[in-house]
Amino acid sequence: MFSGTSSFPAPSSNPTLTNVLFSHNVGSHFGGGMCEESGASVMTNVIFDHDSGGTGGGLYHFSGNTSLTNVTFSRNVAYSGGESDGGGMYNDLTDALTMRNVIFWGNTSNQFYSYRSNDFFYHCIVDGGLDGPGAIHPSSTVVDSGGNISSDPLFLNAGSGDVRLSAGSPAIDAGTNAAVSMLTDFGGNPRIVGPTVDIGAYEFLAAFSSYSQSISSNDSLVTLGSTKAGLLFSGIAPGKSVLVFSNQYQTAPDSVTFSGPPPSHYSPFRWVIAKSGDIFSNAVLTLDNVSSFPGVSDPSSLVIYKRGTPGSGSFSPLVTTYDAGSDKLSATISSFSEFIVGSDNNPLAVQLVGFNGTSDRLNATLTWKTSTEVNNLGFTVERRLLAAADSSQPGQSAWTMDGFVHGAGTSTSPKSYSFVERNLVPGRYSFRLAQIAGDSSLAYSQAITLDVGLAPRKLELAQNYPNPFNPSTTIEFTLPEDGRVKVRVFDILGREVAILVDDERKAGVYQQIQFNASRISSGVYFSTLEFKDKRMVKKMILIK
Repeated sequence: MFSGTSSFPAPSSNPTLTNVLFSHNVGSHFGGGMCEESGASVMTNVIFDHDSGGTGGGLYHFSGNTSLTNVTFSRNVAYSGGESDGGGMYNDLTDALTMRNVIFWGNTSNQFYSYRSNDFFYHCIVDGGLDGPGAIHPSSTVVDSGGNISSDPLFLNAGSGDVRLSAGSPAIDAGTNAAVSMLTDFGGNPRIVGPTVDIGAYEFLAAFSSYSQSISSNDSLVTLGSTKAGLLFSGIAPGKSVLVFSNQYQTAPDSVTFSGPPPSHYSPFRWVIAKSGDIFSNAVLTLDNVSSFPGVSDPSSLVIYKRGTPGSGSFSPLVTTYDAGSDKLSATISSFSEFIVGSDNNPLAVQLVGFNGTSDRLNATLTWKTSTEVNNLGFTVERRLLAAADSSQPGQSAWTMDGFVHGAGTSTSPKSYSFVERNLVPGRYSFRLAQIAGDSSLAYSQAITLDVGLAPRKLELAQNYPNPFNPSTTIEFTLPEDGRVKVRVFDILGREVAILVDDERKAGVYQQIQFNASRISSGVYFSTLEFKDKRMVKKMILIK
């Protein structure tokens, strides 16, 4: 890590940088975080955050055919007058840059400045877009090589430099696996969690258990960590290797259909396995300790199902065998993707067929359904604040339990459930369910993301409620931007009765205040909202 120093001058001998953080560095002229004067460097899992330089706030590149993979540029600043270009990065000369799975977001004065080279972007996120204000290239060509987007990557807390991805980020599974050469991300977690690598230095961790390994041996079973999966390869060429990324999710798959007759039951958990590197002929996939899977009473009747794209398409059955001595299921495959277990004999615990949420002001309503349940004690509802509307309040990395909803025990008929979270702090939240079986084992649902209490950025004074009222009522308003606001109450003769607000308030959230009229008489009153040169009025009726 390079932090709180002047910019780091890269050596001239083709440097390779892996898992490096440049943060809060200052360059007097070129490159706040790093000044790369010559040489073709390779950067993987690198973060440039809150660096500042005259030209190239995060990185200044002078020459050399540099390659950047899974790099994040955030909050960097280029500040020197007319040359204040390349808040994230400045490419000065004619050598080409190749960028794969890179994020440029929240840098100033712009994200990327290319002086006179041809620069290639593959599956990157650029604030403002490649054709907009994000990438400036007056005398060069920026090549959109596919997969590039300009949507907010939804960092966990960009204001504090936490550039991990939150649930719902468009960067998740949006990268290109062709560029992956590392087993782990910046945080030491598996580099691919899901079917496709994420964009940026961090991989989003939604899996219950993840594991990665480079495999070069044939005909030798390799156990994939705690994911309860294993692989026995054949056809890996001598001297070659396959990078395998195995993820077990404690959630039922989305959009389940089957290419043939569906099983009576399928697992409320799944595996997503991906690879990078060299090819192989085929592999035997094994699933371990299957008799311990929730709801399994006859493991010999279990079948492994596979579909080509996680989250969509139909599952097809694989020719599956069960070995009672090792308690393993096995099936031969020639490619990876999403796998589940199905059966006509085993209930396989709770079948969750839908989990959704809606928000209304500061409340969130969660609803879910099950098709069958086996020994289901119930569900705990868990919540995590991803990003507060007030940037001074940090997000949460840990889940908190907010309530419990009793289950139906054992049931073969559909059941519906709901839970309401009230008076939440405005912000973006992630919610999930933890289903508790009679043996105290847990199975987690897929998390959903909701914006709670986030309002449109416009000036509006809502009608008070209740109205008529006695003696208290709620007055709500929203603002188009942060600023000083005044809310007052007047009687029908225009006399000021109360000043409810006279201070700085935030835009983008619903502002609510209480007006207690216990000391004034019945009649018609007016609430007024004053912001800059605008004024709004609503009529209120007090009846005692």
